[in-house]
This record gives sequence, structure tokens and C-alpha cells, in this order.
Amino acid sequence: MASGTDRVPELFVRTLSDLSPHRVDAARGARYPFFSPDGTRLGYFADGQLKVVDVETGAGRVLAPAPNARGGTWRDDDWIVFAPTTTDGLKCVPASGDGAVQALTTLRGDELGHVLPWALPGGRGLVFTARHASGVSSIETAGPTGRDATTLVQDGRSAKVAAGQIWFVNAREEVLAAPFDAATRAITGATAVQPERFGVFGNLGSFAFDLSATGTLVYEPFELPQRRLAIAGRDGRTVDLPGPPRAFAAPRVSWQDDRIAVGLSETTDWGDVWTGDLRGAFVPLTRDGTSRYGEWSPDGRRLVVESRRHGRGGLYVHTVGEPDTEAAPILEGDVFPRAWLRRGALLVVPYDASGAQAMSVVEPGATAPVQLPLPVRAPTYGRLSPDDRWLAYTNSESGQWEVYVVRVPFDGQVTSVTHGTHGDQPVWAKNGRELFFSRASGEIAAVAMGPDGPAGSPRAVGVTLPRLGQPGEPWWDTLSDGRFLFIRSLAPATPRITVVTGRLSASR
Repeated sequence: MASGTDRVPELFVRTLSDLSPHRVDAARGARYPFFSPDGTRLGYFADGQLKVVDVETGAGRVLAPAPNARGGTWRDDDWIVFAPTTTDGLKCVPASGDGAVQALTTLRGDELGHVLPWALPGGRGLVFTARHASGVSSIETAGPTGRDATTLVQDGRSAKVAAGQIWFVNAREEVLAAPFDAATRAITGATAVQPERFGVFGNLGSFAFDLSATGTLVYEPFELPQRRLAIAGRDGRTVDLPGPPRAFAAPRVSWQDDRIAVGLSETTDWGDVWTGDLRGAFVPLTRDGTSRYGEWSPDGRRLVVESRRHGRGGLYVHTVGEPDTEAAPILEGDVFPRAWLRRGALLVVPYDASGAQAMSVVEPGATAPVQLPLPVRAPTYGRLSPDDRWLAYTNSESGQWEVYVVRVPFDGQVTSVTHGTHGDQPVWAKNGRELFFSRASGEIAAVAMGPDGPAGSPRAVGVTLPRLGQPGEPWWDTLSDGRFLFIRSLAPATPRITVVTGRLSASR
């Protein structure tokens, strides 16, 4: 299991006969771990790469680049199938390291990406999750070559196969199981809802459960996250905001410092956007259960939020203090809001049918975004400086997450802030004189901003914040006095794991 709620993830292994797990020291930063068929090796993702490690000796190797990975699986022929990014087909590579990476599956129709593969026994192929532009996910299956993919389940994700059954989770987060014939790669009987409810292992539909070939089920039970909003100063002092712990997510502080927007959810997915202040009093802004990611207008009176309240993604503008779940979208489609420019335009990240992600601007009154002419394919995450003159963004095209700054409008010059080292989650100081970002450890660094852009090398500011969000979606923000608003988890660093032996054979 990968553990470490507020820290760099660490990999632990234990046998079912031993209650004491031992840490795999060589696998620091590991995500999405998976065993070899004989259980002697582990595959995992760290530092933008697919890696393998011997469980007993700790000896490991790097197999392939995987800048934004979402799962892997080990075939019986000692090849590994993996999703190196969220916006492409699956790849495969020999686990021995003696061979090149090969393409396996190809995106079809409105598919955005193939993720979370699971190898079928006997080399019969695999099942995997396909993300679609419509916002839904489906479960696909393909043979050993990956070229004959077909849809197994229209509404499903995170599928796993063992002991003659396929298990998966639907959009309502129900756990489902059905008889499955691995030889024909077909569901052969009725699908039944199971009593378990799984926690989330990552995102994009990755749920925290696994199956063994003999029918053992292991999972992390879903528990509503208990988190607090807190403020950290550069003097090392941290203070919690008043109020009860809740499932806070993605905090944003208005430019006036007088209001806070947060996400709150009762599930593992979308929820509602709430607003409050440093006194800890929060009220719902949306009430549809399908909204997230609020971004403040420059005057601090409105929020643009992403929502699927009408079944498809869109951006909606809400006036604080006037909840209106029926507000018309200002832009339809699956798109992340990233910043609100002073002239009224919005910085957004749309997702198209090819899976491409690019920073774009929606001008006031426009019905479509215009892509910024940046010299990279996927500057997925970014923030505009308070004066709208600079765009800081992070991507992983180099093989690791790094932070860059460009002038707005773009003049062809790209300046690296992290200089070849890891950096993500860029956030501006409220006065625009500093750009902050997170190291892999959660340590916050800053670079000074001068008239001509970044000035000097990054320096640590003496604050380490929990890494709860994704690389480009910081779960912390800045205050005008130089302090940081962040979310800290009250959950233990080691998750509670439930093991049920013979679970699959008993349910047939």
C-alpha cells in the first residue's frame, strides 16, 4: 500500500500473517503500486517514471517515462501495461528493462484517455477504464495486441477481474460485480450491487481496492475526509480556523482577503462550493452536488465554478450571497476555471475529444475559448499574476513536474522557475511580487518577480504544506500578509485496510 496523507507517499508491504508492515525504502514517492504475478516485485510510479523494485532486496530500476501516470498491471509474460498519462492510450514495456516502450491501445471516438489497466490471466488481454469527453467513464476490454478494444460496461471505472468475476464502480460510486469469462472477455451473468464502499486511491475513477486470484478482497473503506482549514506563517506557527472539521477541498482566497471559497463533498467526487471567511463561518453557494473549483472575480463579489448540474460540464457564475443553482452557463463543456482576469476574461483549461489540454482565454461575451500560443502541448495548470502580466504554469513534459513563467501576451520567451528540479502547484502572492510553488516534499519555495520576470533562484520560505491536491491544483492559497491558508487532514497517515478472504468465491 502507498501511505502518507500529508507527506511524500511511502510504500509498505506486509503478509496476511503479519500485522507489522515494512517500508520499501527504495520506493519513496510511490503511487499506484501493483504486484508482479509471483508477488516478488512491485511496480509503481514516482518522479514521473514507471519503476519496479524487488520486495525482499530493495533492488530496483526505472522502466519508462510516466509523467502523469494513472495505473499499471503486470502480465503473465513479464510485461507491464501502464497508463503514462491521462490523455493517451495504454503502453507496455518488458519488466526486465530489456526493451523499448510500445503503444498498446488507441483512443477511439470521444475517448480522452485510457487509464487503470488490469491484466487478464493466461495472457488473454486486459480490461481498463476509458475516459470520455461526455464526462462519463466506461470499462473496455482488449486482447493481447490491444487493437480489438470493445466496451464491456457503459458506466463504470476501476475494473478488476479475479476468480471468475469482474468488479467495478459506477458513477453513483456503487460497487458492482458480475460473472466474467476471461477466455472470451465477456460478462456472462447479471450485475449485482455489493455491500462494500471503497475509498478513493487517486483520481479519475481510481478506487482503493484490489483482488487476488484466489478470491481475497482488500480495500480501504470509504470515510468522509475530516480536514481543517489552517493558516501557516513563515515563522513556523500554524493556527486552525474556527469551526468543525469537514471535507474541505481546493480553498481560494479573494483578492481582498475577506472571503474564502472551498469545495465540500459528501462523496468521493463532485460536491458543492461554499463561501466563508477567516472566522470559519461557511455557507453553501451551490446546492446541486455537482460543482467544484471556485475562482474569484477581481472585485471579490462573484465566483465562477465548474458544474455538471445539467448533465454536462459547464462554467457558471454565481454572485456571493445570492445562491442560484439555475444560473445559465457562460461556457459549456468540460473545462477547469483557473483565473479571472481584471478585464473580465477567464483563464480556463478545456478538454477536447482528443484529450488535449491547453491554457485558453474566454473573453467577456464569447461562447468559445481561444488557446494561448504557448510552445508546449499541455501547459495543463496555470495561474495569472494579480496584474494579468504573467502566467505561471506547471507541466510534466520534461518527465517531471516543473514550473515556468511567460509574459502575457506571450512574446515567445519561456523562463524556467524550477531550473530542472521538481516544482508544481504555482500560486502568486497577492501583491504579485513573489511566485510560490511546492517541492515534492511539500516544502514551499518562492521566487521574486521583477519588471522583467522571475529574478534570482528559488528560496525556501520555511513552510511545508500537506500535498493533498494534484500537481496543478494546490489545496493552499496566499494571504496578503504573507501567510498561507491550507487544508490539513485529521486522518491518520496509515489508512485503515479491510481484508476479506474468500470474498469472491462466497459471493458467486
